[in-house]
Amino acid sequence: MKKTSTYPLLMCMLLMTSCLPIGLSSRTPTPTPSPSSTPTPFLSPTPTIPVIQTAPPPPELEISAQNAGRVVELVSRLGSHYGGGVLNWVTYSPDGSLLAMAAFDGVYLFAIKELTETGYLSTDNIPVISLAFSPDGKILAAGLTDNTVRLLRIPELSVLGILNGHTNWVSALAFSPDGKLVASGSYDKSVRLWRVEDGSLLRTLEGHTGYVSSIAFSPDGKSLASGSYDNTIGLWSLADGTLLSRLSGHTGEVKSVAFSPDGQILASGSYDNTVRLWQVRDSSLLHTLEGHTGSLKTVAFSPDGLLLASGSDDRTLRLWDVTEGVILNTLDETTSSISCITFSPDGQTLASVSRGNMLRLWGIPSGRLLRRLEGHRDWVTDLAYSPDGQYLFSASKDATASLWHIADGTILYSWREGTPILSIAFSPDGQLMALGGFDNNIYLRRVSDRTFLMTLTGHTAPVLDVTFSPDGEILASGSIDKNIILWQTTDGSIFRTLSGHADSVSGVSFSPDGQTLASGSYDQTVRLWRVSDGALLNTLEGHKSSIASVAFSPDGQTLASGSFDKTIRLWQASDGSLLHTLLGHSNYVSSVAFSPDGQLLASGSFDKNIDLWRVSNGALLQVLKGSIDIVTRLAFSPDGKTMASGSIDTMIYLWRIP
Repeated sequence: MKKTSTYPLLMCMLLMTSCLPIGLSSRTPTPTPSPSSTPTPFLSPTPTIPVIQTAPPPPELEISAQNAGRVVELVSRLGSHYGGGVLNWVTYSPDGSLLAMAAFDGVYLFAIKELTETGYLSTDNIPVISLAFSPDGKILAAGLTDNTVRLLRIPELSVLGILNGHTNWVSALAFSPDGKLVASGSYDKSVRLWRVEDGSLLRTLEGHTGYVSSIAFSPDGKSLASGSYDNTIGLWSLADGTLLSRLSGHTGEVKSVAFSPDGQILASGSYDNTVRLWQVRDSSLLHTLEGHTGSLKTVAFSPDGLLLASGSDDRTLRLWDVTEGVILNTLDETTSSISCITFSPDGQTLASVSRGNMLRLWGIPSGRLLRRLEGHRDWVTDLAYSPDGQYLFSASKDATASLWHIADGTILYSWREGTPILSIAFSPDGQLMALGGFDNNIYLRRVSDRTFLMTLTGHTAPVLDVTFSPDGEILASGSIDKNIILWQTTDGSIFRTLSGHADSVSGVSFSPDGQTLASGSYDQTVRLWRVSDGALLNTLEGHKSSIASVAFSPDGQTLASGSFDKTIRLWQASDGSLLHTLLGHSNYVSSVAFSPDGQLLASGSFDKNIDLWRVSNGALLQVLKGSIDIVTRLAFSPDGKTMASGSIDTMIYLWRIP
């Protein structure tokens, strides 16, 4: 009987070709039987190896984030039901279950899960302009324009006590990390420290010559920051109330201050349209974040400290990379000035309040998402970092290859090969670029000047993967024609052809010493070949569907394979024994990649997620969400600090890796 071709299947499921409509099916690809001449492996995996299950998933988020910049849920336009008052403040409870809102007519409490009102405290139309939850979530402090602070019991919002002493509006509130103190900032230009237990005044901090607009405790509880309309930020010692430092530089009123979760950085937002990041230990300026076209009203750090959000009179929210001080995303509010923002405790939702009584909840991806690179007009099929990590090379089904400058996310140059590019690879010295084409050919170009060097002709079907040997002298390529070809990079001649797979070869990877080549195939096997003479060393069996990607660990001891059976397998490279089967993806696994230190494995999937695994024990560490569509390819930077992912949505995503 004639064997059914896997060509359409490969085109569709690996996302590396141009024929999406052909044969696309939700069924797992049917394996093709291996020919009887296939060498018998000298060691087969045993079925007794434990399967690593993922940890139970956390409770389903009530507001799920797909990517930054999308409004996930519009709670309501607060109108007559809420007294027609203006919203002034919003804050999450420490456990993320409640959202408290301050309005001109009182305090509102919402349950996040149902997005329903659970409590209301009328203030007899005395505006509430600031709020803060105690660390244990049992007390909510409210600052009013009658110059008082009210301490409210959660969830019933009954009044526990009223703190009197300020001579002007209470514009800012914060609890100490241990919950024993509450600080209040006021338009009377002072900050007051109160004991929560009995409401007594502990200390008054004076020194600002303008309204105190914002306050924040340091995470260690030893100091307090205050932002003022005198254009400065004060850093105060809580031990004795002395002014430790005054941060100057803003040319407009400082409206908001926030400490990073580790306490090392202080952010300030000003009416001069800028955000400033300060090094706390020496009060030095780290970055000035420019881009807003209106006064800054509010700033907030994400719980992991990687993102800073800012809201402005220009009607936009902006997300910034804290480490680099660069803008990542602009979230268009479009309605009116934004007065307050706050991250949910899990960091996946950002709440914003704007004029016009609008409360919006935004889905925010993990702070690990650094940047999205836009430029391709079709699927991103492959990615490769330059050896120095400064550049990223990408290939696309749109028949272009692009070189990106990582620092600013710009394209240095692109060229069109006349055929969809399915795979790319940098030579170890960064001088050569190999491009595997849909037209069965491989193209070699010099990176420095983009000069075309030669076309490698030998495959009889599209080239799905290419990789250089560690010394750069050999280029390996896998193809739909079921063969692997080893090429001499000096003259483009064929060094050796490796045959034996019963279906398309989807992935090839050299061991770090260059002596072994691993190949993954749609015949559901991984094969290990000796490069010197082309001998088949081992055939690794166990996957239940086509293999999409293979990779050696940096030390050469472990081999990873990702499959359409939704699993990743980790194999002992020396003898082919199975170490772990990693379960977690809900759809086909399209790509696997080891971090440079070999401690992490990343896997990309048709489920649009990237999973990070600990190699030593196969534990799932984190799921990275943010890609809008199927993840097609992964690549770690040489220093292991970032990872790039390609997607069917034409985007390239850059992620920070811990």
